[in-house]
Amino acid sequence: RLGRRRLLFDWEDAGLAPPGADVAYYLATRAALFGGTAPGAPHEVVSFWEERVARRARDDGDAALTERILGMLATMRA
Repeated sequence: RLGRRRLLFDWEDAGLAPPGADVAYYLATRAALFGGTAPGAPHEVVSFWEERVARRARDDGDAALTERILGMLATMRA
């Protein structure tokens, strides 16, 4: 039973990724949405997400969020 919690399953970027990629993307997205900073991440992880996020459409309703996520990823290079 989930009670009042909401869960989101996002399969858009499902696939093989470097270790720690899911956590890094979550932290980057959280910081992009709510402000603050995200801790550093390995170069391989940041590059993995930068390549995928950069391929997203820039002419939809998520374009501003896409730009904020890319900006946050750039600050995460360890």
